[in-house]
Amino acid sequence: MKVRILLSAVLFAAAFRALAADEEEFDLSDSIVGLEINRLQYNYYQPWSSQSASYRKSAVVLSKRELLTTADWLQESTLVRAQKGGRGAWYDAKIAWIDFHANLAILTVASDDFWKGLQPMPMVEKVPTRGSVQIHRWNEGGLQNWRGEVSKVFVQKSQRSYVKYLQMEITSDVNAAGWSEVVVRGGSMLGLVAAQEGNRLWVIPTPIVSQLLKARGKNGLGLSYFDFGWEYTRNAALARYLGLEGPTRGILITSMPRFSAFRDALQAHDLVLEIDGFPIDSSGDYQDPEYGFLSFHNLATRHKLAGQPVRFKVWRNRKLLEVSAKMPAADFNADLVPKSLPDHPPEYVIAGGLVFEPLTVPYLQSWGGRWWESAPFRLYYFSTMEKTDLDPGVVILSTVLPDAFNIGYQDYSFVPVERINGRHITQIADVLEAFKRPQGEFHVIEFQKNKEIQRLVLDASDCAAATQRVLDLYGIPKDHFIAEAPAPTPAPAAKPAPPAPSEKQKKG
Repeated sequence: MKVRILLSAVLFAAAFRALAADEEEFDLSDSIVGLEINRLQYNYYQPWSSQSASYRKSAVVLSKRELLTTADWLQESTLVRAQKGGRGAWYDAKIAWIDFHANLAILTVASDDFWKGLQPMPMVEKVPTRGSVQIHRWNEGGLQNWRGEVSKVFVQKSQRSYVKYLQMEITSDVNAAGWSEVVVRGGSMLGLVAAQEGNRLWVIPTPIVSQLLKARGKNGLGLSYFDFGWEYTRNAALARYLGLEGPTRGILITSMPRFSAFRDALQAHDLVLEIDGFPIDSSGDYQDPEYGFLSFHNLATRHKLAGQPVRFKVWRNRKLLEVSAKMPAADFNADLVPKSLPDHPPEYVIAGGLVFEPLTVPYLQSWGGRWWESAPFRLYYFSTMEKTDLDPGVVILSTVLPDAFNIGYQDYSFVPVERINGRHITQIADVLEAFKRPQGEFHVIEFQKNKEIQRLVLDASDCAAATQRVLDLYGIPKDHFIAEAPAPTPAPAAKPAPPAPSEKQKKG
């Protein structure tokens, strides 16, 4: 027994020395560089203001003149610099390609001096599901090396998006990771660290990187996803109810979004039994030939990108059908309340001290890490709803900057707007347009049903002067910011403007 234990220890030590020798043979300091990012941080409660912040992270040499890193903190960047060798000169870098859904970016540096001595790091085609790895990053002039263990390969939501794709989980005692540290085995890259929780690291693996890089030059190609609602079929009674013989299997579609790319192929109450020939079990998993059992969500990105075909085998009305569709592209603007707005300063309109803003998840995140619990429930509720043709977005009265002009209204905030001067409001450009056309002598703002206020009335003749007074008093540079200024939504014919209020109605 002791001999076997001793032999195992010797073999483990030999394997570890071989791994270390491979790392030494390939000088990683020639393939990993440091980044310094300066970017703007916006205050969504005061959308006209911002402050500068600085971050440090890592990147790996991808090819002759390209660096690969995560997309984190590159949004709203004002200056990006790269440094090799952990010390010395900094070189200006530019973003050559970025995919926020995948959380990946490629940078380039114009200076020829920067690239002297740097070598691209090879990437593995298949990542391991077990075993030891090395985690590298520059820190205080030295290339740090931490040991990690691969716990599993699984499917999880991207750190910057709702898209789910293949990721690695690594356990390590590295501290303060999640800044694009490079995961290496035998001199080849396995992925980039995207997040850390305790001793667990989540890594974007190289198969996802390679897949996206191959499609980089093709318009419209990026990660895709399954956007329908679904549930498990673990209860055998469900299969019997649907008339499906044999063991319980597949996933049951419970809802189909109005604008889903699968709407013509799939229906609510369909039982999806196979996707692209892979059987789906009652837990929503399939047997992957490379990584074992994985969530069916991986089939949206496994050797597949947006716009490419996908085949389903479904059980519908006690019949087996085969249907197909094209995979949709991930789009932050596909929701009623956009989940992310990278490189998009917050929009707003100020009128008489009233601050209007579009409702977005970045706005809701002002309430902290668990914003879905701490933000006003009526605003969170909109983030769970679908957009429609009549209501593609939500605009709220965010706050009121006190002035004599808006006296009596200064305590109102976070109220969804329904109409302004009879115009149906669904985007911030509608607000700017609506204030150009008062109802007689007044501006009338009507709100969606709530317990606080149903409408608010302002004197149209004094509004412009009050707006300028508020801007001067609070040091606000301009009364509105609208990115790209989309065409305002026309007021529906079925919703005629109400008559102008009388003097008795002015206080709303």
